[in-house]
Amino acid sequence: MDFFTRSITLSCGFLALGITLAQAQSVPFTKEHFTIDKEGLKLAQHELELGDHEFGADPARFGAALPHYLRAQKFNPENALLNAKIGECYLHSATKQQALPYLQQAQQLDATAEPRLHYLLARALHLNGQWDAAIKEYEQARPVAADATSDDVAVTTDDLARSVRECHRGQQMQAHPVRVKLENAGPAINSPMSDYAPLISADESVLLLTSRRTGSTGGQLDSEGDGMLEDIYQSDWTGAGWSPARNLGAPVNTAHHDATVGLSADGQHLLVYIEDNEGDIYESDLVGNAWSKPKNLGPRLNTKYQESAACYSPDGKYLYFVSDRPEGNRGGRDIYRLELDARTPAENLGPVINSPYDEEGVFMHPDGKTLYFSSKGHDSMGGYDIFKSTLTEKG
Repeated sequence: MDFFTRSITLSCGFLALGITLAQAQSVPFTKEHFTIDKEGLKLAQHELELGDHEFGADPARFGAALPHYLRAQKFNPENALLNAKIGECYLHSATKQQALPYLQQAQQLDATAEPRLHYLLARALHLNGQWDAAIKEYEQARPVAADATSDDVAVTTDDLARSVRECHRGQQMQAHPVRVKLENAGPAINSPMSDYAPLISADESVLLLTSRRTGSTGGQLDSEGDGMLEDIYQSDWTGAGWSPARNLGAPVNTAHHDATVGLSADGQHLLVYIEDNEGDIYESDLVGNAWSKPKNLGPRLNTKYQESAACYSPDGKYLYFVSDRPEGNRGGRDIYRLELDARTPAENLGPVINSPYDEEGVFMHPDGKTLYFSSKGHDSMGGYDIFKSTLTEKG
């Protein structure tokens, strides 16, 4: 190879490197970088300001910020910090998996744009089941201080180590899958928005659920989530299928969050979560074909803290519920049991059920012995996993 050829080869190599570096550079929203489309830049800057207003609220309104950020990103997809913010908004949404490409783009453009980027990217990789890549990012992440502009808790060194263990657990579980069949309940039940927390009567004739679909009683969008404020809907089995879910309306649904929590075995009593006093459990009774106005179940159950989930025992003697009350709490949200006809206080179910982390979504099987619940602790592979525990003769 002569000198001339070597010179051309080296020049081409440096040129390619320069193009790569230029492509990986974060582009700010400034007129110096958008000299032609000044009007488009002005509109994008406005969307960015609107998004930052929602994102910086206390607590942060991720759901409200996201559409503004997406419109700004459509004009300039090469801004690292904006992509990181979009990723974080998705991590707080019902479609968390969509965070990954934006956080990967942010890292490629400027890995220093957001101090928490390694952690945010690790979470997105974790949620997408990319275990090895998630572990790598967790190991590069640093503890995250609590953000004064949001309700996020601090992420400690122990939390990061726990997340790595969860990824290893996910690898183990993925290597030994359990065969199950999942069937979508169809358009009579499901809407384009989030539909969840289904309850079914013992005779399987009535289905109640929580939905964020349009047509809610209050008609208000949830600025902190996706869709409308929660309402309760009911569908009935016709023999040929489920009837279209209908909004229960007043007095069960209000202008605020109203969600399904539990249903008695005979289908006559409905437990409702109402966003009152940080979140309380109410009960509605079926009178004829209509549900009564929910009534507060009182101070033995509800406190100034949040009671977020509950279920009846099959015999109706006990109420199992979730609370973040500090008294007797093992950490975060715990599961308690309340004897309804007694005067004794609710009892914490103890360390066999409650971990140092959050428990949620409690349900007692009709056999009266098997308790199902979700937990962020125990041997979770990350986030909430489903667990069950069987009552022994010793109780």
